[in-house]
Amino acid sequence: MPVVSRLECQQLATLARLSLDNDEAERLASQLGPILAYLEQLQAVDTTGVPEHLPPARPGSALRPDVAVPPLATAQVLANAPAVRNDQIVVPKFKED
Repeated sequence: MPVVSRLECQQLATLARLSLDNDEAERLASQLGPILAYLEQLQAVDTTGVPEHLPPARPGSALRPDVAVPPLATAQVLANAPAVRNDQIVVPKFKED
């Protein structure tokens, strides 16, 4: 069974932009081991010859035809924006250079 350390669990949480205290990291690390073991078990299953299942397209599903339409007017796009400058939506800075 794969063993996930508390440090690895905290590193994964950091990548996912989550903060964990030591108790949470320890608890999650112990839970990840069996999950990863089960995934290894699934990967060992021979699926040769098993056709891929694709559900039929339903009306209103995401698989609708892609049809080009005229773009919205700039004023219409900016109408509900919280902040606008020079016909552009202003967003808060999220990354330090």
